[in-house]
Amino acid sequence: MHGLQILDFLEARSLDFKNIFILGMNEGLIPAPRPTATFIPVNLRRAFGMPTFLDQDAIYGYHFYRLLQRAEKVWLVYNTEAGSTGGEERSRYLLQLLYELNANNAPHITLSHHTATAPLSVHTPRTEPLTIAKQRDIIAVLDRYVGNHPQWLHFDHEADDALHNALKQRSLSPLCPDALPDLPHTVLLRICSSTQKETGNIDEDINHQIFAICCTAASNQYTNPTNATPVMAATIDKILAKPDDIARKLDRAFRDEKFEVPKEGRNLLLKRVLLRLIQQILETDKADTPFNIIGLEAQEYKTELNLADGRSILLSAPSDRIDQITYAADNLPVYRILDYKTGMVKIVESSKTTSKPDSYFAPYFNNPEYKAGFQAYMYAYLFWTNHQRNARVVAGIYNLRQIARGITYLRNGELIYPDFFEQFEQELRTVLTTLFDYEQPFIQHNDEKRYDYSPYKKLVHL
Repeated sequence: MHGLQILDFLEARSLDFKNIFILGMNEGLIPAPRPTATFIPVNLRRAFGMPTFLDQDAIYGYHFYRLLQRAEKVWLVYNTEAGSTGGEERSRYLLQLLYELNANNAPHITLSHHTATAPLSVHTPRTEPLTIAKQRDIIAVLDRYVGNHPQWLHFDHEADDALHNALKQRSLSPLCPDALPDLPHTVLLRICSSTQKETGNIDEDINHQIFAICCTAASNQYTNPTNATPVMAATIDKILAKPDDIARKLDRAFRDEKFEVPKEGRNLLLKRVLLRLIQQILETDKADTPFNIIGLEAQEYKTELNLADGRSILLSAPSDRIDQITYAADNLPVYRILDYKTGMVKIVESSKTTSKPDSYFAPYFNNPEYKAGFQAYMYAYLFWTNHQRNARVVAGIYNLRQIARGITYLRNGELIYPDFFEQFEQELRTVLTTLFDYEQPFIQHNDEKRYDYSPYKKLVHL
């Protein structure tokens, strides 16, 4: 009986085979790369009889040549193209074999060299875009976010307990709306995918999400203010004078998010960066004093958006920060909706703020590069609808990548008037009507660049 065994060099030691295939005969792969450097120099290791990289090379070389000792046929395969599987350079073991086993030294051994090539494949994009029909299971998931269910649905919810439980309306958070300008069917995949929220062990590295959460949480704890207690410049000066208190509150934010407090290595350096960012945020806040804190990720604002067919979508989100300052143009109070961002921030140019609302909002609903501004408008819209649609509102973004530049304001810091909010609502209604139209499938966007960083890139036809 013939069989194929796949082994590494340690597993194959002291074993004999007639036919051997060794893959990856490129320098850097065979022999294995040297171990990481130690604090003990090579000369000291030699002096005290400690093992060095030469000993490792000798052991690896023994296993390699021992494997070839009783073989009848050996195929040594190496890669001639630079890449992750080795570069153009052949292994030193292979070069040594070619030198030692030539016709003069080993006449009984036959050496042959072959080069295998594959024809280049021409990438031809598919002409038919990906289309996702809204079938029974997709409708059941979408219905979780819909109120006032119509009677013309294509299946009986009562016949399936899981689908019946899905009728309890859920709110659509900015986790989904902020993708509306990007890919309509990305919203569907985010909602329907069981891997939308990954679970498991906490990563030891500080990812960008924890970076933002901890920075937001720590910077917002600096005063514990109330609506009746304005934040003054002197208050912030006292906080900046006690950096140890800021560090302790940052550690508390790590623990609140179930994240280990950084104590060493790269994460400790990132913690120091966070501390510096918090200090810069406080310096920026100091220039805007006095102001009154209204909310810090505490209150979740909700609103119902009615679709054309009578159904309603429940939207909700907690703003990172809401405060009240004096508007410089008329010296009257104004609510300031602020969002913290660690990624790219791009908003419509200030020169376009005087144009009509419909043309002004076009980039926010059609270009994914403006989704940070879209989400900031979403927070401001939810706050405005929860205050009888007559609140004086400005909205801005704390871009943590460019914190030294201060707050990036939508509409150049001008008040967001009701006609702008009403136009934003109409644009949002149009997009959501398409999203929750069960007769209209999701169709892949014709701009391939929109899928460059999409987690669902493999699902589309490119």
